[in-house]
Amino acid sequence: MPVHRPATACAAAPLVAALLAGCGDHGSESAASVTPVACADLASRTVPASAIGLPTGGASVTSAAVVTAATGNYCQVLGKIAGATSAPNGGASATPDIRFQLNLPVGWNGKAVQMGGAGYNGVVVDATAPVPFAPASVPLAQGYATFGSDSGHTGSGASAEFALDEAAIANFGHEHLKKTRDAAVALMRLHYLKLPTRLYFAGASTGGREGMTAIQRYPADYDGVVASAPALNFTGVRLHGVKIGQAAYGTPGGYVSRAKQVLVRDTVMAHCDADDGLADRIVANVPACRAKSATILAALRCAGGADLGERCLSDAQLATVRAVADDLVLPYRLAHGIERHQGYNILQGADFSGPLGLGGSGTLLAPPTFDNGYLFAQGDGYVKYFVAKNAAFDTLRFDINNPGALLARLVELSATVGATNPDLDAFRARGGKVVLMHGLADEVISPNATIAYYQGEVARYGQDSVDGFMRFYTVPGFGHGTGTFLPAWDALAVLDQWVTAGTAPGTLSATDTSPATKGRARPLCRYPAYPRYLGSGSVDVAASFACVSN
Repeated sequence: MPVHRPATACAAAPLVAALLAGCGDHGSESAASVTPVACADLASRTVPASAIGLPTGGASVTSAAVVTAATGNYCQVLGKIAGATSAPNGGASATPDIRFQLNLPVGWNGKAVQMGGAGYNGVVVDATAPVPFAPASVPLAQGYATFGSDSGHTGSGASAEFALDEAAIANFGHEHLKKTRDAAVALMRLHYLKLPTRLYFAGASTGGREGMTAIQRYPADYDGVVASAPALNFTGVRLHGVKIGQAAYGTPGGYVSRAKQVLVRDTVMAHCDADDGLADRIVANVPACRAKSATILAALRCAGGADLGERCLSDAQLATVRAVADDLVLPYRLAHGIERHQGYNILQGADFSGPLGLGGSGTLLAPPTFDNGYLFAQGDGYVKYFVAKNAAFDTLRFDINNPGALLARLVELSATVGATNPDLDAFRARGGKVVLMHGLADEVISPNATIAYYQGEVARYGQDSVDGFMRFYTVPGFGHGTGTFLPAWDALAVLDQWVTAGTAPGTLSATDTSPATKGRARPLCRYPAYPRYLGSGSVDVAASFACVSN
């Protein structure tokens, strides 16, 4: 919302500075008579450091041009936010630049969406795509001004090497959110001569963490958030990946082959698929399936515990499966009292045989790649570059329970690059809303960690209060953008209706985009409910299912 400034301050401010400062008038000149800055003219504009709420060297536009699109023309603005200088006289930059893209639609609806990134970021989010993990609509095509950034470094979303720079970690953790938001809003003001009436954040995975980080750290800046599969406990998930790698490659015979990964999945399906009333390769009744874990493990075990081939798992291989499934319990506390990272649903339908699963190589590569398992490869990079600051660090020998001199570093990082703060008082007080979603078959970010955060919010505020600002949906069969059910739903419209009209979302509906079953619909149920088949009616119609809880 616009910030009201003292009239004397506004009268003394230069025109552009006055607009950026939120002045309604400039001397005797009304805001209505100020000429909007045309798209092409934005290319020569800068945003002063004073308009950005964290230390920077200000922002500058590197290009601005009208893009003609079938869904509506818009002004594409590319720019960068300079790192804060280390000395008042403009010495060498101490913080990397942040590159960003801002899209200003001709048919602006008066609102804006900041779009989150993925993995370790490093690539500018162009903000022209649908909301991640909810591809029913494109915010830019709906008239939203949209923007995103590279989070303050250039590189691959799979590479953690940028973390050798501490300032880059701070940007990646949270600072780029505020810096990019403020620069984008300032440019919107120049172009439209007004601020957005609503500003939302939308993202998944790292972008989901960014969304939750935004409202925890900068609650006054956002009206609502769509956060899917949020990597809330970022340090926990990375340590869990190291634990899995140690079980697979640090223990003789611990590697679980692709064929055995498929065997685990198929065995779970044989035991649990029909527990929701329908055999459709989706485990919806996860609690009932979890109660069968011991039976499933026994069915998978080779006689005597030795490796007898691809039709069963040895005890060492089952230990790797348990490393995935069990909580990583820590004998110390990370930020906000976190003592564990919740396990994955590998024994409840999550498929770890895909490209983001346990990997296809029985040989440990140097450095580990996704062929050694996505979680291990990412955890290895995190410990090497974020924690130890040593590319040669041997994560197989890293003692997670007794990290020694690295303990303080782990705790520090869990606060910088994490979104586990349960205190949402300021965001709630301004009427902010959260639409939270997680696939129950997620193989990258454990849905159980998100469930734990949500349950913590309920314990803190009470169910009725949480219902007033947060709605949480879990999706059976949905992995990390993978799975047997890929939901398309208009998450942003749900959020906007809640924020602007007060229409709180209840049970929703999602359409499957998986090629094999494209077009079928299922209810999106609020946690802890799941969709159960009623026993009659088309299995492709959401009305044939009811949201029930055990």
